[in-house]
Amino acid sequence: MLMYEDASDESRFKVGMDGGHLMTTFQCDLCVFRTLFNRDPMGTRGDEEALMTIRRMNLDAIWAREPSTTANNMRQINNIIVTCEAAGFEAKLPALGPLPLEDVLGFTVAFTMLTHSLRTGRNSKEYTQYATIRKNRSAFSNLYGASAKGANEGAVISMGAEPKSKLTECPSNSVWFTRWANGCETRMGYIERKNRAISIDLFMELLRSFKREIMKTEKHSWERFRFISGLTYSTLTFAGSFRGSETLKLDWTGLIRDINKGNIGCNVNNLKRGRQTRAAADIPHIVIPLRGRFKGEQGERCHLVPMANETATGIPIRAIVETFIAARQERSGNAGNWGFIDNGGNKLSFRAMNDIVLERIEVIKENDLKNRFNLEGVEVREEFSINRSFRRGCTTHGRNQQIPKDVVEAHNRWRQNEKSKGKKPKMEMIEEYSDIELLIPTRIRFTEML
Repeated sequence: MLMYEDASDESRFKVGMDGGHLMTTFQCDLCVFRTLFNRDPMGTRGDEEALMTIRRMNLDAIWAREPSTTANNMRQINNIIVTCEAAGFEAKLPALGPLPLEDVLGFTVAFTMLTHSLRTGRNSKEYTQYATIRKNRSAFSNLYGASAKGANEGAVISMGAEPKSKLTECPSNSVWFTRWANGCETRMGYIERKNRAISIDLFMELLRSFKREIMKTEKHSWERFRFISGLTYSTLTFAGSFRGSETLKLDWTGLIRDINKGNIGCNVNNLKRGRQTRAAADIPHIVIPLRGRFKGEQGERCHLVPMANETATGIPIRAIVETFIAARQERSGNAGNWGFIDNGGNKLSFRAMNDIVLERIEVIKENDLKNRFNLEGVEVREEFSINRSFRRGCTTHGRNQQIPKDVVEAHNRWRQNEKSKGKKPKMEMIEEYSDIELLIPTRIRFTEML
């Protein structure tokens, strides 16, 4: 039996609410139908479904506010009326209608969004989530801004370099639409399916699994290079705390150009804390170049991400990358711009790399008879993805390793634009090695402590 905290919870979003028309603009279902269709309903199935959708619109807008808030607002309105009548005059209240037979409130977009929500979604077979259907609103607002009417709405509120606000009559920005959108989002909620994190134990077994398969394959074969690519990709994505698509932007030219930088034998642990006893360039490290457009950035960039040659947990980053370079050169010499390539020499796709990694995790699950990696009952291809699984695993491992926050921020310096609040970061279009050389002791501490 369902439990409700309040009597109103059982009827929430199912029926109207006394005083709801005093909190938001309200039109009956028939009036909204006439506004949208320019006619009366004709009793067809399509018209009946449209009226149901319009009823849903009205209920969402009414339930955008809690019953207690609506009830209190109604009491205050009644108090105004009673007080004025006691004083001997009629309360001068604004008229609630009639409204024009024109969609000035955003009924069209709301109707479209609700209809869209009935389709099968990515995370649910029953409906599409609000996070997806809200894109209809963005599209309409953009179209309105590009229209003749939107272009003529030139009044802008500005405070110098501060963010600007524009006065607009766009229906999807109306008070009613905002209220309806809030109610719709509250009613629908969210189904979140986060990628399962790859634990450090599972990650180390993943590396061993790749290495075993590499030993079984013929030299110079595509299958061998495929496994080496998966091994290298997994290592860099986990150790770098990268998003899945970011590692695929490994720049081949930059990688072979800088591979010998930091290729020395001393361990960064031998450096005294708080005192740099050797030149920065003498600290063992490897430079990982990532090229392309990144989320929140403008233009092409090549980010140079220095990493320790080996992590505290024993992840041999340099050794694996050097194996990858040798295998890559065996296949195509130094041709191409991307590090990870398919059998035809083109940039390897996200889906292809996802398959390479998840195939190995499925094998690990099949052989994990003692459930050492907690994979029992796990649908690997449903719960894991290179999109976030490596990064979530790295984040968890980093916390367990007690990596300081300032070290994490230093490692993520190449994502500086995400902290600039939309402003252009003070960073060159292409970072040169000389620009980061003095920061290497700080920037490799993240991977060194993993």
